[in-house]
Amino acid sequence: MGLVLALLVATLVGALWALATRATRARRQSEHDAAFEGLVEELGLVRANARAAHGQVGAHRLEIEHHPAWGGDRDDVRTRIRLWAHELPDGLALRPLHLFAFEERIPTGDAAFDATVHVSGAAPLEVSARFDSRTRELVQRAIGLGATYTRRTWLLDLPGTLRADHEIVPTVRLLARCADYLGERTDPRRALLHRAVRDPLPSVRSVAARRLLGAVSAGQIDRDEHVLDRLGRHRDPLVRLAVAQLGGPRGIRLRRELLRHERADVRTRAAVDLAGLTLPGADPELERALIDLLPHGDPEVVRALGAIGTAQGVLPLQEVQAAALPLTELSRAATEALRWIRGRLVGERGTLSVPELEGGELADAAAPVNAGRVALHREAG
Repeated sequence: MGLVLALLVATLVGALWALATRATRARRQSEHDAAFEGLVEELGLVRANARAAHGQVGAHRLEIEHHPAWGGDRDDVRTRIRLWAHELPDGLALRPLHLFAFEERIPTGDAAFDATVHVSGAAPLEVSARFDSRTRELVQRAIGLGATYTRRTWLLDLPGTLRADHEIVPTVRLLARCADYLGERTDPRRALLHRAVRDPLPSVRSVAARRLLGAVSAGQIDRDEHVLDRLGRHRDPLVRLAVAQLGGPRGIRLRRELLRHERADVRTRAAVDLAGLTLPGADPELERALIDLLPHGDPEVVRALGAIGTAQGVLPLQEVQAAALPLTELSRAATEALRWIRGRLVGERGTLSVPELEGGELADAAAPVNAGRVALHREAG
């Protein structure tokens, strides 16, 4: 009797559970269908079938479909939004940074944006030209919702049952605005120049300027002296160095200005570049600048001083040679630099003797300081 009663109770509980589950599922489906119908009406879409609708949002084709898969108390509903943006550059792809991507990333310089959005494209210059501050903000919001853009299509999957208070309409309009802003036709040179001088973020201004200069250097866009003049006044010294590398009198002037910059790496690059354009002994100011940079231990500086230096640079180079660890690049550079200067001094005098300098004696340019000094005098005729 007890066993029969237990079976009856279990059967009754199972039946009640099934009824409750069926009622819950029916309620969810009813809510979902009503919400989807309201969505179709609000966006002015046309029903393709019971689970999909399509239409236009501005200039963009839109398709929304839902895939209910209720089972028991499990809710596996998914609403998929597709929005086609045909005016965007070929190969442009936008996805969350955490998703794996084979394509090379195109940074914008906006740290918050670059930390969340992976931007790639077949034409980096054209892609970069489209990400102003307004567009970056919108795209970052869209990607934050889980959207991706590939093959000229925005795609967003939203899990869960649709309800009357869903946010799909604002989301669709956000994707459409992203497509509108990214699809604006613009001259890459003008857009990047504007960003290089007007973007709210200094890091974005620097990245835009360097990308523009790289395109000029590579011949992707025509050289414009007005553009170079403006970038030659850029606040980022590395941008001014990039302008200088394009040559001409402007390049010499910018490098000379940067010899007095507070950053040692900037002074180093300017001095080394100038040394490559200078004859030995022709620029005492540059030689002094290189000597002042020797304590930073850069082999490029040492070689640059050896290329243009005079007897004035011998003692500082000997000090570098003595302090450097043997067989290191710095040690080899100091030895080469001393050999070059010694060779020029010998060539000038026709012998190993040179005049006394500043009332002192010139140390042997091939030996370290600790090896002692050798007095050198002009041979009597």
